[in-house]
Amino acid sequence: MLSGYFHNCSKIIGLLRTSRKIIGRINRIISLFQISCCR
Repeated sequence: MLSGYFHNCSKIIGLLRTSRKIIGRINRIISLFQISCCR
């Protein structure tokens, strides 16, 4: 039980890390659009 729980935990952490990277990329794109629109 515990080993399975920890395995799921590592999976969730991995997903959070990848989603954070994706969110960072999206934020970068949005900021670039804002800069180009402001000009």
